[in-house]
Amino acid sequence: MFSRINDLPDYKKTAFILACCGPGDTLLYIILPMFHDFFSVSLAEAGILLAANRIIRIFGYSYVVRLYNRFGDRLICQLSSIGTLCCCLGYIFLKGFALLLIIRILWGLSFAGLNLSTQATATSDRHLRSKIAGSSRSIISSGQMVLLPLCSIIIWSYGIKLAYLVLAIISLISFGLSFFVRTTKYQGFAKNKKFSIPSTISVWSFTEGVVIDGLFIFSLAAVFSYADNTHAVISACLIMASRYAFEVFFSPLGGHLAHRFGARNMLIGFSVVTCLFLILYGFEWIYIAPVAILILRAIQLPLVPVVVADSISDEHRITELASNAIWRDIGAGLGPLIAGISSQHVAQSTMLYLSALLLILATAALTFIKAPIDNR
Repeated sequence: MFSRINDLPDYKKTAFILACCGPGDTLLYIILPMFHDFFSVSLAEAGILLAANRIIRIFGYSYVVRLYNRFGDRLICQLSSIGTLCCCLGYIFLKGFALLLIIRILWGLSFAGLNLSTQATATSDRHLRSKIAGSSRSIISSGQMVLLPLCSIIIWSYGIKLAYLVLAIISLISFGLSFFVRTTKYQGFAKNKKFSIPSTISVWSFTEGVVIDGLFIFSLAAVFSYADNTHAVISACLIMASRYAFEVFFSPLGGHLAHRFGARNMLIGFSVVTCLFLILYGFEWIYIAPVAILILRAIQLPLVPVVVADSISDEHRITELASNAIWRDIGAGLGPLIAGISSQHVAQSTMLYLSALLLILATAALTFIKAPIDNR
């Protein structure tokens, strides 16, 4: 058994590790607003806690990159798995804003390490990186697809503590798997660059974070309000799990299409189609359009690190992947804030039209501005 695990390529090992570690955070996005009293925080403090992991990544990615460049994938995966274990146990035993804020910061850095490792291993093979990136994203999302419904049933039947105890055990399994990851060091890679104008793919990632992970996902939150209180957790978890199920089944398709037609070309094409469905969603295509947008998001996710890697020399690949992830986090963090403030003053259809306009402008920049980002 151990020899079969050892024979797996590193991109599958790191993807399985993130698949085991990710659900603890996603579940918190569902239950913390619903059961903030259980964690001894107010609803406003819950919002800050949910944003804290993204905020710390904006400032912490540079330190994660240094650690990654020096020690490689194995140590990063080990530290991140232990960090996830501490977070799951912290959600069980710790109460209050200050202590939970520490836990959220710890998770933010743990995710940064795992996210960087999965993207780096998935893009290491220049010839097959499109297919590999699609498979990696599918594996990562399978954890959310399976564990979120399972945890919702556990919470409904036995409570929050048992659900996070199960997730803690699973993160401990991921720690064991991390010992099979190769000790790959990247000391020859470029050091972190000083702040510079973002590349066109980073601008696109920022915009997509604002539009899809922010404004669009915020608009879907209205679905949760139709669930009765008894089954609210199960309903919310099933809706969230369906989002990751699309990634399991459609991300490999995106990787195969990118391998055949080019990652940048596919990203541009699918981005334009996404804009079309955002407009149709504004025209109240409330059943077809959201599903289509989630499918398109799943197809596009593995294409982004491939476009970054294809546009840069291997020397700068790791730091540029981290830089792009930072811009995505900034956009995804800013999106819900914009949606929350504007929802009281702007119609949802208008916000969707503006979202489509922003995304088409970012796509146009990605299409027509193709300067190599490693020369910045």
